[in-house]
Amino acid sequence: MPAAEQPRALNPLQQALLNEKTPLIESATGILSLLEITRTIIGDLLKRQADEPHRTNTQMAVTRYFMATMNAFGTPAGEKLTNLKVFATEIVTIVIADRHFIGKPEPEGSPAPPVVQGVSAAGRRLADRDPDALLASDPTRLKALEGLALTEDTDVAGIDGGLPDNAKATSVATVAPPPPQTCNDFPSLFSAAICYRVARVACFFQRYNPNVDRALARPFLLTGAFAERLYGVIRDIIVPQMLANSRNITLLGTQNQWAGVNTVEFWDIVDRNERFKSAITAAWDAAWRSARLRRQSKVEADGKQREVLVAPPVLLEIRARLVPRAGEFTLPTVGDSEIALFTSMLTDVDLDRIEYTWTRLRQLYEQELDRRAYQDKARDGALRDSILNAFELVPDLTGDFLALLCYFCFPNCDLYFLERFTHNKGTGIPERRERIPYLMHFLSGDGVANAQRQETAVRQEREASQTAADRRP
Repeated sequence: MPAAEQPRALNPLQQALLNEKTPLIESATGILSLLEITRTIIGDLLKRQADEPHRTNTQMAVTRYFMATMNAFGTPAGEKLTNLKVFATEIVTIVIADRHFIGKPEPEGSPAPPVVQGVSAAGRRLADRDPDALLASDPTRLKALEGLALTEDTDVAGIDGGLPDNAKATSVATVAPPPPQTCNDFPSLFSAAICYRVARVACFFQRYNPNVDRALARPFLLTGAFAERLYGVIRDIIVPQMLANSRNITLLGTQNQWAGVNTVEFWDIVDRNERFKSAITAAWDAAWRSARLRRQSKVEADGKQREVLVAPPVLLEIRARLVPRAGEFTLPTVGDSEIALFTSMLTDVDLDRIEYTWTRLRQLYEQELDRRAYQDKARDGALRDSILNAFELVPDLTGDFLALLCYFCFPNCDLYFLERFTHNKGTGIPERRERIPYLMHFLSGDGVANAQRQETAVRQEREASQTAADRRP
C-alpha cells in the first residue's frame, strides 16, 4: 500500500478513544462474540443518522470477512481468532483516524463538514472492487481494510486527555485460558488437552470488574481457586478412568507422533475424526456418571425398608478435593446437579454463543441501569428479560452463573435486582430452588442480608442524585 494510503497517526484524543475500545476486542473468547463486539464498536463510532448507510456497509463488509475467515479450512480456530482481533483493531483504528472531532455539538440543522459526506478515496475504490477480493485477503494485511474508515462528528466537549466517565464502557476484565502446552507422551497430552478445553469454559466465568468490590464470596464457577481444584479432579480421577476404560482412546494414542503436539493442535486433530471425538465424549460422560448418587435400600429403625441416595466412593473423593477454604468461594454439597454441570463443560458449552449472550447483557445493563452518553435509554426490565432469554440459549445451570456474573461485574446490578429476578423462575422458594439452584444458594448465603442493606442505601442515594440531576433546567 502506498504511503499516502496508510492510516493517519492518532492524536491523543483519538488514541484515548482507541484505548477504550481495544480491551473490548481483546476480551472476546470466540469469533462470533468478536464479530458482535466489532459491529457494536462501529455502530457506536458511526451513530449519526446521516452515517447510517456507511455504518451498515461497513458492518456488512466486516461480517462477510469474519464469516469467510471462520469457515476457512486448515487454520486452527485459535489462530483465526488472533488474526481477526488484529483485523478488528485495525478497522477501529482507521475509523477513529478518519473521524472529524469538534469541540462542541453542531447546532441543530447545521450542515455537516464536507469531509463527512462520504468515504475515503480508498473506500470508493473498494466499492468498485469485487467484494470477494476482501474475503480472500489475509486478515492481518491493511489492504483488507481499505475504505472501511468513515467519518463522523462527535461531541467531545470537556475531554481532557481522555473520555468522560459517562462515555466509557463498563470495565470487565477477562481471564485468558492457559497457553497451549506440549507433552512428551500421549497420556500427559490427553490429560492436559482435556483440562485445556474445560479451562476455556471456566475462564469465561472468571471475568471481573476491577471497580466492583462485593462483600460476598463468589460462587464456585466464578473463581480461579475452584477451577484449579476441578482440574486436579480431572487429572487424577476422571482422565485415568477414561484412559483405562476406552479402547478407542488407547487406539488414538497409537495413531500419531504426539511429542511436540500442543493441546490446541490435539483438538484440531480429534475434531476431524468423528470416531475418536465420540469416544472421548463417551468416556468423559461415563467417568463422571460413575460419581453420581446411587439408590440403595436401607432398613430404618422402625423395620421398614426405604430407598436412600448414597454417595459412591469416587464422589466422596471429589467432594473432599473441591471443598473450599474459608472465604474462597461458595459451593453446595456436590451431587448429581454439580456432576451434570462439570460434564457439560467439555462439549456442551458453545463459547461463541455464550460470549454473544454476555455481550448483549452488558449492552442492556448499560442502556437500562448505567447509560452512557451515546446510548439510548432501554426500557425498564430490558436486562431482566435478556437474562431470562439467556437461560434458553445456554446449557442447563449455566444461566444461573450468567446472572451472577451480572452482579459481580455490573456496579448497579445489585442483590435487590437478583432477588427480584428470581421471582420470574417460580412462585415459591422450593420451585425456584429447583429451577435456579445456584442463584438461590448464593442468595441464601451468610452475609447476604447485610450486604443487601448496604447496597440498598447506595442505590437510593444514586437514584436521588439522578432525580435531582433530571430536574435541573
